[in-house]
Amino acid sequence: ILAVAFEYGAQVIERPAELAQDDTPHLPALIHALDWAEDFYNTHFDAVADLRVTNPFKTALDIDMAIKKLSKTGADCIAGVSKLEDHHPSRIKMIFNDKLIDVWPEPDEGRRQDLKPDVYIRNGSIYIVRADLLRVGRFFIGSDLDVRPWIMPPERGVNIDTEMDFRLAEAMITEREE
Repeated sequence: ILAVAFEYGAQVIERPAELAQDDTPHLPALIHALDWAEDFYNTHFDAVADLRVTNPFKTALDIDMAIKKLSKTGADCIAGVSKLEDHHPSRIKMIFNDKLIDVWPEPDEGRRQDLKPDVYIRNGSIYIVRADLLRVGRFFIGSDLDVRPWIMPPERGVNIDTEMDFRLAEAMITEREE
């Protein structure tokens, strides 16, 4: 990956070995990148944009608008989210002693489309976080943080974590090319 990045002229941040393992947590690597960038550019950054590579359909406009929202609202973090159309929490169950148990109360009657309130899932595409919070290990988790949504359509919030996700993304790219 490093060689290909260099070949195309990308600015590459080489992580120390302890931050380049398969099981390395994301947060220490992100803090390392922030420290490196501040040193390299000899400047202080107020915020960090964490743009996950497993979410390839976010747009430059999504990123720009999320950054503007952080600045405008004074929030601690902006997280990319997509509305859940089919997987409303009232349809999620646990299995306990071979019985299905509600995680969120499910209405007795009604159509899936009528389930309320509207709910959203972090899609992993965009996180914009204040650098001072990042440095103390705070990211987007914590009820005391002011985390605001950047609402994205589901097709731009595809998160590639499984083989099925990969196939979906591949089909979307193929469709765009046709």
